[in-house]
Amino acid sequence: MLQHQFQPSRSPFARLVGALVLLAGFAISLFFGFVLLLVILGALLILGLALYLRVWWIKRQMAGQPPPGPASPRGGVTLEGEYTREDREKR
Repeated sequence: MLQHQFQPSRSPFARLVGALVLLAGFAISLFFGFVLLLVILGALLILGLALYLRVWWIKRQMAGQPPPGPASPRGGVTLEGEYTREDREKR
């Protein structure tokens, strides 16, 4: 098995550049993580607001309708009219 081991640089300039690159990478990843968190929270806020408005709209629509009574099992709609009954033997 081949193993590569890198010897740490003894040069102070190389160590400083390495530390700065590491710090910059950490700052960039922290920034993008924060942006991603804000995007997710914003999407959840929009979805929650849409759900709240939908429930509010349904409650508002239901408040204007009369409650279903015993004679109208289909939600309060009653049809009225006249009809005549024909015997099947006359046909």
